Amino acid sequence: MLVDTTGALAGKTVVAIAAGTSHSLALCDDSTMATWGDDSYGQLGNGSALYTQSSQPVLFNRTGVLSGETVVGIAAGGSLGPALCQDGTLATWGSSNSTIVPLALGTTSLRPGEQFFSAASGPTAGHSFGLVGSPLQSATPLPATAITGLSATLNGSVNGNANAVGVAFEYGLTTAYGHTLAGAPATVSGTSDTSVSAAIGGLTPGTIHHYRVVTTGYGGTVRSADMTFTTLSDDAKPL
Repeated sequence: MLVDTTGALAGKTVVAIAAGTSHSLALCDDSTMATWGDDSYGQLGNGSALYTQSSQPVLFNRTGVLSGETVVGIAAGGSLGPALCQDGTLATWGSSNSTIVPLALGTTSLRPGEQFFSAASGPTAGHSFGLVGSPLQSATPLPATAITGLSATLNGSVNGNANAVGVAFEYGLTTAYGHTLAGAPATVSGTSDTSVSAAIGGLTPGTIHHYRVVTTGYGGTVRSADMTFTTLSDDAKPL
């Protein structure tokens, strides 16, 4: 049977649907939601009294934690439903937290910078879960120092963004680089900017050299922008 679209779904364009044991949920392109079916545990999320039901879609309650939020994903469990917002807020209701209105899932277990980016449940499930994304580390090149005709110290700044990441420098006469040297320190963790460096030798006097900072963590490899320096025209050290 066609779902009734004369009430809460009038004039709406549905972009996602989810079905629980005895209720259904629809997400519209304007971020509104509609639910119908059983409401024994508040799974309709419309603020009505428990143990009621609706055979027609009713407008989901968007006050409170969902006020002003843009919902980008929905799921439905046996008698619950999580909704994922654009800013990473994950709201739940129904039997998952015994409430008839959405509540934000706590984030105290997440590390700095982490947020939910996907939510799921199952039609007979008594629970839901969310996938968490961690921010990648950052890498920034800084001007080279101690430059002579044959050597230099490469510098950079790395922020692990709560991840432990390996640090190295790539360098060479072109942006193809060709040489890699471990940074000092070789590993950076935490959430603050950390200075890293590497001393290189065997360079050509009076020549432009390229380098960049390379960081590798479980989330992937991040390479900084390219930076250059020019060795002195001979091996004399600057005063």
